[in-house]
This record gives sequence, C-alpha cells and structure tokens, in this order.
Amino acid sequence: MKIQNFDTDDQVFIIAEIGNNHEGDFNIAKEMIDAALECGVDAVKFQTFITHEYVSEIYDQKRYSQLKGYELSHDQFHQLNEYAIGKGGIFISTPFDVQSAEFLGEFVTVFKISSSDLDFYPLLKMLASSEKPIIFSSGFHALEQVYMSLDFIGQFRTVNKDNTTLLHCVGNYPTLSEDANLHTIDVYRKLMKDVTIGYSDHTIGVRASVLASAKGARVIEKHFTLDKNFSDFHDHKISADPSEMKQIVQEIREVEILSGIQKKRVNSKEREILKLIGIKMIARYDLPAGKVLEPDDVSWVRLVKGIAPRDEKQLMGKTLTMSIPKGNLIDIGSVA
Repeated sequence: MKIQNFDTDDQVFIIAEIGNNHEGDFNIAKEMIDAALECGVDAVKFQTFITHEYVSEIYDQKRYSQLKGYELSHDQFHQLNEYAIGKGGIFISTPFDVQSAEFLGEFVTVFKISSSDLDFYPLLKMLASSEKPIIFSSGFHALEQVYMSLDFIGQFRTVNKDNTTLLHCVGNYPTLSEDANLHTIDVYRKLMKDVTIGYSDHTIGVRASVLASAKGARVIEKHFTLDKNFSDFHDHKISADPSEMKQIVQEIREVEILSGIQKKRVNSKEREILKLIGIKMIARYDLPAGKVLEPDDVSWVRLVKGIAPRDEKQLMGKTLTMSIPKGNLIDIGSVA
C-alpha cells in the first residue's frame, strides 16, 4: 500500500492508535504524538466523531457523556495533523460518522475504517468515492461480510494493493491469546490477493504485533497510551505504553531484517564457505593407469577444488590415463 512516500512493499507501516486515550485534552494529544513518534512509529491515529452523530444521548446516555468529553474540535484536529507532520509523522484519524469523514477528507492522506463500520455502507461509499487509500479492520465480522464490504468498495474504485489494506482484527478488549487467531493473516493473504494485509492488535503486550509482522502483515496498528493507569478508560489497559511501543517497533524492524527478500539467495559469505566444504572426488585406493573407473573406486571429501558429485557421470566408465595414488584428486584430465 502506498501512503504518501511510504510503500508497505518496502517496510511494515506501524501505526500508534492513540484513539481517545487523550480523553479530550488537546495538550495530552500532542504529548502522545511526540511520545509515539519518538518510539519510531510511522503514523499516529486518532478517532474523529460528532458525538450526537455517533451514539444516542437518549438510549446510551453514559457513553454519550463520556464521548462528549473526549470530543475534539475540527480546529484541534487540523492542528494535530500539522503537528504530526511537523514531527515527521503521518496523521490518520478514523471517522465514525459521515460528516466527520467529509471533514477529514479535506486533509488526511489515508482513511481508516473501524471494524464496527464494516457494514456502514453510507460511510464506505463516501470514503470509497475518494482517491485516498483505505485501511479497514475486520473484527466482529465473518469472512462473508469482509467480501461484501470489499465488493461494495469495488463499486466506486478499483481495489488493489496500492490503495486498500485489510487488517485482521479481533474486537475483544483485550483480546486473549487463545482468541488472537493470527493464522487469519495467512487466510487473508491466500484469499485476498488484490489487497495489502495487516493486523490491528488488541492483545496485551508486544508479541502478537511482532508475530503478525513475521506472518507477512504489512501494516501493524497497536493502541498507544502514555500510562496504562492513566485513568479508568478501558483503552489504556490494552494499549502499549512508550517502552512497549518502542520494543514493538524495534522487533518488527528486526523481523524485517531477518525475513529478507522473497527469493532464495546465496550470499557472498556462503559462496566462500561452500568452496571449503564442497564435496569432491578422490581415489579410494591406489588406482593404476588403464583402470576403468567405477563408483567403488572413489571416495568423497570436502575440498576446495575437484569433481563434485553432480559431475560424477563425467568420469564413471572412463579409462584412467595415469595412476592415481590413494587419497589424490581424480579430475577430468585423469581419464580418456
């Protein structure tokens, strides 16, 4: 997937999901951007919503009051975008209503769709109609709905690996190890060849994100907090703190180095070693000139030069033109 100058074919795209962990404090939001980017992530992500367009004040008053307190203004999101860019990061925010999506479309370079909105077709239509790349999570939903959402997006744009990323995700907060099911990444890579595959991590700790990258996830999203005990808001507990996020980044980059390229190669050091350990042909015992060479006449030892096993047929059945003392090389010049 291509996001500004970033290409997930070259490197794993790591997102620190700040979400609402700022709890409506603009200065804390900026502090979290600083802390996340210092850990080495590529992008910071927030959540943008108009509370009355997101949850019901009548039917869910407790949640409405909480989210109303976390709601940032449009001007503040503009400032956070500029602040992240100024710090060398990429700013992303997930819209939870159509109006917020229209607002974010004015300046973000990539859209993120929450798992909860995989079947929110008015929102999907608005985002798919833009030219911006889309990252969407697939928690809560069966494979059938993932296909349906991809097909729906495909009605408004050509879906390909450059503009669409599908994240394996489990919606449990937190996700237990036995529920993480990282093999879903393998399933997606096999079945969804037209999109980039990634992982949105809701487990506790760093291991799942790192293992997901080893499985081929090219986008990793992990919740981020300054302090797991920041408040009673449940997202803090499942989030990586700065020390964990730094570890995730370091270990994913190490995975990339260890993984190398998708091609079997022999490096220069291996070639040098192979010269020393390659198997070569020698005389098993003293062989007289005129002897017709047979397999029982030879032994194989590790030498720098000589005839390798794969070239044995060049000599077998040929007549020796000279005597070969026991343990000496037999080469192509020894036979007629």
